[in-house]
Amino acid sequence: MNFIPWRVSHFFNVHFHSLYMLIKFGTTNLNTSKHWDRRFADEDYEESHSTKNVFNAMFDAITPGASVCDVGVGSGLFLKKIREDKQAEVFAIDISPVIINKLRSEGIDGIVCELPNEPNINYEFDFIAAKAVLEHLQYSGQSVETLAKLLKKGGRMMVSVPNDCLGPDEEPEHFRKYNVDSLREELQDYLLVEEIKVIDNCLVAFCVK
Repeated sequence: MNFIPWRVSHFFNVHFHSLYMLIKFGTTNLNTSKHWDRRFADEDYEESHSTKNVFNAMFDAITPGASVCDVGVGSGLFLKKIREDKQAEVFAIDISPVIINKLRSEGIDGIVCELPNEPNINYEFDFIAAKAVLEHLQYSGQSVETLAKLLKKGGRMMVSVPNDCLGPDEEPEHFRKYNVDSLREELQDYLLVEEIKVIDNCLVAFCVK
């Protein structure tokens, strides 16, 4: 749509988003394994939306020695940090074979899985981190249900999403824009939502099973 005036392109993006995506990208969902393989293979890749303060809030919530699953792992920095500083038993779930293979080469186990499909693993975790993940998922509610099944009874999950910004009209990788109410509604069918905090430009939900 580069040949179409910006105002017309923006109108289609906002009001006919699926059609806009098909015309511009040839698909309604950019979040494929090939897409993220390319992103992670880029030496200039940087994790977005999950600020240092969000990272620290999740880090502080983890009990030393806990079993921790990171979903949508980005560069894997979070898992490496908690393995070293919290002596956590860490595991990665991601759509990208590139990043999972990279982490395995660094001694971190993981599995390639596209949510809401259930990963082929037979154990549960004390803690699940989902940093800047839900907004990328077409079936986010079903994905929350899948992740809740991976938690031990009494286990905790922390979720971060952009705070009322970066909807699909601004970021084509995203399916929706969240506010406090919509995030709580999506989580509360499967988890007890104890608190949702605003941290920098993110909403961070603290949940327990």
